[in-house]
Amino acid sequence: MESQCQSPPALDIPPVMQLLHTNRVPTDVQKRAIINLIQVQEAMRSDVELEREELLRGLERTSQTLVEVSDMISDLQATLSPIKRMPDEILALIFEHSLPVRSPNEPFTVLSPSRNFAPIRPGLVCSSWRRIAHASPRLWCNVD
Repeated sequence: MESQCQSPPALDIPPVMQLLHTNRVPTDVQKRAIINLIQVQEAMRSDVELEREELLRGLERTSQTLVEVSDMISDLQATLSPIKRMPDEILALIFEHSLPVRSPNEPFTVLSPSRNFAPIRPGLVCSSWRRIAHASPRLWCNVD
């Protein structure tokens, strides 16, 4: 098997291109050729700009679709969260155990380090946690 190396096709370079980056003055014929070449290049530039704008619009649509699909994936994954299957009574107990522990002899002395916890905080997570927190009297019996 013979490997045939083909040379790249010869570029069709107009003779006026030899004038680029020189100080030579073009002839009248070369001037007309240059003007024609400028018009061809401007038409090509216009076509490329239109194609670019179309590609950018397509990219914007694709980016928006990607955001929407990613949001849908996140929403779907959130519905599978194990915390959603936890009974309300267990969540209420977790909320209660998150309260600061008070000394039985001195009710205004907090023994645990969770001073920032307030009964209202679980209710800031979502509406179902708010419902559970509001329905748990033990969370509210020692509100400062």
